[in-house]
Amino acid sequence: MLDHPRMRTLFLDFDGVTHSTGSAPGYSLPFEWVPVLNELLCSAPDVQIVIHSSWAEHYSLDELRTFLEPLGDRVVGVVGRGRRSDAISEFLRANPGVDRWLVLDDAPGEFTEEMLNSVVVCNPSRGLSDPAVQCQIRRWLAGTLAGGATVVG
Repeated sequence: MLDHPRMRTLFLDFDGVTHSTGSAPGYSLPFEWVPVLNELLCSAPDVQIVIHSSWAEHYSLDELRTFLEPLGDRVVGVVGRGRRSDAISEFLRANPGVDRWLVLDDAPGEFTEEMLNSVVVCNPSRGLSDPAVQCQIRRWLAGTLAGGATVVG
């Protein structure tokens, strides 16, 4: 269970979101777009981050927090293994204090049709650098993009 009741939660994938996928070696840097997310969240101290990336299978929670600096202190956990929509739904069931949530991912096929309403689908070569993705996050933060409000599944 999370320590913070009634929190907005951002479920964050890494590859294709915080950095590009499919680029030639050396073309993009891991986590190069984390500063973009940091800027977007600077006026929203109540937003916590939960990792739903395959990186969580290879790195500890502390290492994941380090990768996301300066957002590391917002990272409150990771989802379990399995299809992303199922893992996120299970996390939400276990943490009823999450009242609004949004998913950032580049793989829409990992989500049920019902959950796709709460997923900002990133172009894997542009991720968080895409102004359209940034606009959707700003809308969610402002309350004009609904995101998830109930547990799916």
